[in-house]
Amino acid sequence: YTVTRIADEEIGFSLFVSARRDDALVSSSIVLGEGTGAEGTTVDLRSWPGDDEWSDFVSRQLDEGLATLVAAIGRPWPEDDGFVIREAYTPYLYGYAGWYRGEDAEIEIGEDLDAETVLHELSHAWFNDAWFADRWITEGLAQEYSNSVLESLGAEFTEPDDVPLDDEWAIALEDWGAPDFVNGADGYEDFGYAASFRVIDLIVDEVGDEAMRDVFAAADTGAITYVGDTPPEEVAPLRDWREFLDLLEIIGGSTSAESLFTEWALTPTQIATLEPRGTAREAYAALDRRGGDWAPPFVVRVSMSHWNFGAASDQTEAAHAALDARAALEEVTVPLGLQLPSAAE
Repeated sequence: YTVTRIADEEIGFSLFVSARRDDALVSSSIVLGEGTGAEGTTVDLRSWPGDDEWSDFVSRQLDEGLATLVAAIGRPWPEDDGFVIREAYTPYLYGYAGWYRGEDAEIEIGEDLDAETVLHELSHAWFNDAWFADRWITEGLAQEYSNSVLESLGAEFTEPDDVPLDDEWAIALEDWGAPDFVNGADGYEDFGYAASFRVIDLIVDEVGDEAMRDVFAAADTGAITYVGDTPPEEVAPLRDWREFLDLLEIIGGSTSAESLFTEWALTPTQIATLEPRGTAREAYAALDRRGGDWAPPFVVRVSMSHWNFGAASDQTEAAHAALDARAALEEVTVPLGLQLPSAAE
């Protein structure tokens, strides 16, 4: 490659070339063992010829760490046979230690023997767009749970930094976009990783491990966030910060998530949606209390789960009209010793 006619000799530039021949990699199959929820499933390790140390190291992480990761998250290993973990230099060129490629069912990791990187990328098998599309949520969870596993194993682990909100690279985490594969990692990447780890760590500390597993189970199954008096229905999930906030508060019992989201993650436009949400949740709680044994109707709960608060308001009003009719009937039936038939609900 030749660059000619550069007008300003002061301008600097760089070029890197990454050459790889993946068909020359050494392949070995690792069979997942007990505790992974996918016993007998194979993972394909592909290492550079002669780098047995890397292959042995990654195998140990799978053997020692994956079952602990499964136990911490509470969901079985989600990948099928033939999931690939590939040794590659390419991530380093962009400023990363490795990355998860869900569309290709593979992880690429550099040659450094870094347990945190292996577990972080493995955790993305769960923490990816299938649960939550917001990058700060998936990266924060991956960092939180990879280091939680290292701590459980008695290995060296990383604590989240106390990131200043006035950092020169600070942005609302919802504005932290996809990696820049043209220019590589920059200060926004450093802030995004550090701040998301900090926020998720605070939330997990408050909610607790068991409740977080309940949150993940609901995210995994697509269960409705606002549950009635029947088993949770499956609905089309939002797969973003709104669903995550609902799950943390309703299932996880968090009281700090909204303020943390507001402080660190949300844009002004997103923050503005929290006020109608609060009003709708108060109205929903009042309907739930008044209904007693009659849970809020499915149509109301779906609208609440999808943050369609205008429709939820109209539907809540209609539900109150039904409860008015119930009250009028009970004025007549209760003195007669009669109960409303179950079909009335």
